[in-house]
Amino acid sequence: DVHSVHCLSQNDVVFIGSKGVLAAGYRCRKHEDILVRFLVLQARENFVNALFTRIKVLNSDLGHIRDLISHVEEHPNREFAIRDMLASTANQISLLVELQDYLRESLLGFRIPPLPTELSGRKM
Repeated sequence: DVHSVHCLSQNDVVFIGSKGVLAAGYRCRKHEDILVRFLVLQARENFVNALFTRIKVLNSDLGHIRDLISHVEEHPNREFAIRDMLASTANQISLLVELQDYLRESLLGFRIPPLPTELSGRKM
């Protein structure tokens, strides 16, 4: 899917899509650093969206476990299943915390490049 197309100059064009960026033209290579930074930010956005989706699923799982716990007296055989589910969600929470730390660490070294002086670079 193509999200947008930008004519940077008479000979340069940039296509921005759901899977990445395609730059064509004589001067596009000159602004490669900006394109790479954009792709890095886009990849991080995809990562955060996937992480958020996983957190929503985990929240739903925890709600289900809460319901099972509140009715454990009616179904005492579910006690072991509840413990397994709690152990699984605890594992998932640990992994999500690790992923959050990796994301934070990756943002520490990220720098936005200076704004180009050429009009085509500024449009990019």
